Amino acid sequence: MQTKLLINGILVKGEGTLERVLDPASGKCIAEVHEASRAQLDAAVAAAEVAGLGWAQTVPKDRAARLQYGCTWINTHFMLISEMPHGGFKRSGYGKDLSVYALEDYSVPRHVMVKL
Repeated sequence: MQTKLLINGILVKGEGTLERVLDPASGKCIAEVHEASRAQLDAAVAAAEVAGLGWAQTVPKDRAARLQYGCTWINTHFMLISEMPHGGFKRSGYGKDLSVYALEDYSVPRHVMVKL
């Protein structure tokens, strides 16, 4: 399990308080992770502010090409349609249930030949 902080493009170990991560089903501790220190928070905010300046200069077409997303809501929230895959990308969520795209993952093609 990756537990490091991404600050200015570099993964670093947290330098703050050690916190336990619990499995909600069993209540057992599955990891211990250090929180970010105040200095690490300040460094992350500073890096985000610098990155934001560059992002503001990026044309919308190039922004869209860099983003990975399933749904985007503008002036609304959680409006889903069955035709649109939803959820996360990579390890953040499956993102295909309730759409026709789920058929590819839940179907197993078979060839059955019977001589009568």
